[in-house]
Amino acid sequence: MIETQHRFRLEDMRDYARKAIEVSQDATADPEVRNFALQRLVSIVGEAASKVPESVRTLAPDLKWRMIVGMRNVLVHDYAGAREDIIATVVRDDLPVLIETLDRLLAESRP
Repeated sequence: MIETQHRFRLEDMRDYARKAIEVSQDATADPEVRNFALQRLVSIVGEAASKVPESVRTLAPDLKWRMIVGMRNVLVHDYAGAREDIIATVVRDDLPVLIETLDRLLAESRP
């Protein structure tokens, strides 16, 4: 079973990833505002991931934990180097897999 505090982080990762996908699909949003929102949402996913201990990370070894946290570090500390095309690719290709994996992990470890 995963401790409540760690479930909270995993749920945050999943929920903010879902929100990022939703924002990315909003054709009515101003592109610059959408990009800023995606940067923030993806950085929150990475921040939550950084708080997940190794003992929980091993339950989802297929997730690229270091890359998730590394993306957060780039977005927070090297925001000028944050490329819009890379963020879009992460949201489109990586976040659906992340959500699916976290849904499975959270379902398997229900209290």
